[in-house]
Amino acid sequence: MIEITFLNAVNQERVVTFDSYEEFERSQQACSIDIADYYKVTKVVYNGHVLDYSGNYGNLFYYFLKQDLTQYREYHVCYLMMRCFYGRTKMKTYDLLVIGFGKAGKTLAAKMSSLGKKVALVEESSSMYGGTCINIGCIPTKTLIHAAENHLTFE
Repeated sequence: MIEITFLNAVNQERVVTFDSYEEFERSQQACSIDIADYYKVTKVVYNGHVLDYSGNYGNLFYYFLKQDLTQYREYHVCYLMMRCFYGRTKMKTYDLLVIGFGKAGKTLAAKMSSLGKKVALVEESSSMYGGTCINIGCIPTKTLIHAAENHLTFE
C-alpha cells in the first residue's frame, strides 16, 4: 500500500492512497488522478515504511523506479476459497501458490512468506482446514482406536 501526503495549491495537506504499487503506476501512466505534478510531497509511506523522499508529486514516479522496493514488500499468507473469486475484478499475482491447508501446506506457506514471498494458500473444502490428518485421518482414527481399546461409547 502506498500513502502519499502532499500540499495542494492552497497549502492544505491532503493524502492519497493506493492499494499497491501497480495501482499507483497505472494511475501515473493513465494520468487518472487529479493531483498536479508541482504539488509538494511531504511524506511517502510504502507498506508501512516511511520513505526518504523530498520533492514534488510529478517526480515521485521516477523516484519509485530507482528504488529497490522489494525490501519493503508486504507479505501475507492468503487463504483463498474458490467462492472468493466470484465478483472480483482485480487480478492478483503471487510468487507461490500452495494447494492444500494441511500441515505441509500451512508450514510451507508460512516459511515462504517469512522469506519474503507473496503466497496464496488454497483449500478446496472449508471442512478440510488442517488437512487429512486432523479431519479424517490420524487423529480421528487414533480416537476411535483408543475408544475401542477402553470400551468407550460415543453418543
